[in-house]
Amino acid sequence: FALGDCFAHLSDAVERDRVQAAAARLQTPRDRLPRSLRPLTILGGLGARVLRRGEGPLFGDRGSALLATRLGIWGR
Repeated sequence: FALGDCFAHLSDAVERDRVQAAAARLQTPRDRLPRSLRPLTILGGLGARVLRRGEGPLFGDRGSALLATRLGIWGR
């Protein structure tokens, strides 16, 4: 989540590349979290979506709302 949020707020292309590279190095397989930690699953999923797309805010379009709903309900 933190790297995705940072990436969404950067305007310098070099810094954005560095954040994407750091996220690629730190990427680990996602385990399902307990139901009580679903908000973290949602934030992580939205951050990963921004990094995959390479643009946009964490939440602000129909796709991000659908992703948040899906992660909140099923946790994956």
